[in-house]
Amino acid sequence: MAVESRPSFAVGDITVAAAGTPVQLPGTKVGQGCDLVVKAKKSNQGAIKVGQSSADALAGKFLLEPNEAVKLRIDNASKVWIDAEVSGDKASLIVEQ
Repeated sequence: MAVESRPSFAVGDITVAAAGTPVQLPGTKVGQGCDLVVKAKKSNQGAIKVGQSSADALAGKFLLEPNEAVKLRIDNASKVWIDAEVSGDKASLIVEQ
């Protein structure tokens, strides 16, 4: 079954103010059949840690080095948590709605 084009998309930046303090992504709906893309900012000084809970992000089992990205097929961005190795590092997100 083909997925039709989406009428809009959302973008945003998320800052991890303090390394070791995971941040939940905002409650942004992801369109059916679409991906949430989370990308570590190119200017980051360390890796962004991605998880499906605060504890997972803190553990750092999945890392995004600066300028790397991951696509996730989930229904809401709020299901993702990030942490950073360096305070003040950021991630960007983009998602079709």
